[in-house]
Amino acid sequence: MVSYGGHFRGVTAPLRLEPSRSQGPPNSGTHLVGEFYIDNQGVLYFCVASGTPGTWKKVQLATDAD
Repeated sequence: MVSYGGHFRGVTAPLRLEPSRSQGPPNSGTHLVGEFYIDNQGVLYFCVASGTPGTWKKVQLATDAD
């Protein structure tokens, strides 16, 4: 059986995460493993350890190989 946590569709883009108002990953609040976060510079972070404020790693995208 196939089960999806979410299925998104859109004309402009299937999914958009709205950037925060500050730069860098969260430095307060309680966060859980698996959260994604976009800062005001468009940098994507992923929470790898739950906590206050959690442990965040910057997501680096691969460049296209021609």
